[in-house]
Amino acid sequence: MKLFNLVNDSLYNSLIGRACRKIFRILKKNKNINKAQYGEMIVNDVIKLNPNFFPMFGTLLSLHRDERFVFADDFDFAIIGEFPEDIISTFENNGYQLCALSLIGNNREIIEYSFNKKINNECIKIDIFKLKDVNGVIRHSCPNFRKEKEIVRFRDGLKICQFNSYFTVDYPKFDLTDSKWGIKVPNDPDTIFELHYGQDWKTPKTSNFIDFSAYHFVVESSETILGPSEKLKKYIKYNVSY
Repeated sequence: MKLFNLVNDSLYNSLIGRACRKIFRILKKNKNINKAQYGEMIVNDVIKLNPNFFPMFGTLLSLHRDERFVFADDFDFAIIGEFPEDIISTFENNGYQLCALSLIGNNREIIEYSFNKKINNECIKIDIFKLKDVNGVIRHSCPNFRKEKEIVRFRDGLKICQFNSYFTVDYPKFDLTDSKWGIKVPNDPDTIFELHYGQDWKTPKTSNFIDFSAYHFVVESSETILGPSEKLKKYIKYNVSY
């Protein structure tokens, strides 16, 4: 099994493996991956599951700039502070399945959970990010998929994408306010978008939409792990901190 994993890892991370995945991504772009029609349904789900979750990143941008869901390949939400202890069971008891998680730093802290749900034979993905109140700012952290090429390992039915660093973005402390969508939203989204996307965030883009001037890169390991729910939960039990 160890030899099989070694060969599998080597093939995946080789030039041939990268080329094949690039071709696959190009072909995938030709498929309809827009899940915008499910946006309001997902927002309503999240409201019911936990009122402390709020839209962030692309989902917040849709609600604030576009005032509707024009395009969404997934849906982003966040919480300030620790994840609820029952976050996995809460989602899984309501039709979702844990499908990925992201960890940062030498202490292997979970900073993102991802769940998917089948609706009309389509797989809808939700990301829940943990933001931290640090010295008067709200900090977002994430494995450094922006600047690094991941090294991929396959272990026990899981795909483990490893990075040598992670990034953080600090936002001025904000409060949550009511919205016409029925869900709480940050009361200063413009500043969030300026720091995350750049000064031209009001202009819709399909590529090169990140301004890295507010990004801070930390040279500590990070990873994103994908796979079946039960295997992910077992991995969490034995390998991560909270």
